[in-house]
Amino acid sequence: MGVITGAAAIAADITVVDGKGAVFSGGVIADQAAAVFGELFDSLSTAVVPTPTLFEFTAGTTNYTFFPGIYDIAGSAVVPSDTTIIFDGKGIFSNVIVIRVAGDFIAGVGCSFEYINDAQPEHIMWVVAGTTTVPTSALANGNVFSTGAITVEPSGVLNGRLFGRSTISLLDDCIVSLAESTSRPTATPTVAPIAVPSTATTTGQPSN
Repeated sequence: MGVITGAAAIAADITVVDGKGAVFSGGVIADQAAAVFGELFDSLSTAVVPTPTLFEFTAGTTNYTFFPGIYDIAGSAVVPSDTTIIFDGKGIFSNVIVIRVAGDFIAGVGCSFEYINDAQPEHIMWVVAGTTTVPTSALANGNVFSTGAITVEPSGVLNGRLFGRSTISLLDDCIVSLAESTSRPTATPTVAPIAVPSTATTTGQPSN
């Protein structure tokens, strides 16, 4: 069963999902919510798509751009230090970017994240089959779904939510904060036309 350990500055949702879908976040959340989280975890991990984009972080490359869709990393993902990661929403607010890691995920030190063309932080998903580590002074953005243990080391920062099926360790002075939308589309109000009865004239007097 998953547990949360350690002291940290927390301003987000920290959720541990065990194999049966029970969810814990300081206390037991409603079973219905637990089932939803468990199903989402499984669907992100096992979703079959015709042409996922095969991807890997490589040494010496420090700029990456992700577009909407599913990316598969065959092994572990170690983000190089001082990397700039750009999430491009392609102009659609609801687009989702899913990055699935077959091994462990280790965030990079000194990284920066940019959101362009309506990409939204809450629509970024890291789905990790192994463990997840945010090292000391490292930064990671997005929602993390991890089968293995999640560790946010001292002074590590994660902007997003944590969902795990093992231990989530939050070490001293780390920060887990809820990623905010960069912008939200504003609906343009429409006014329905007012029907004018055929028995009325423009002066409002009955017609002959």
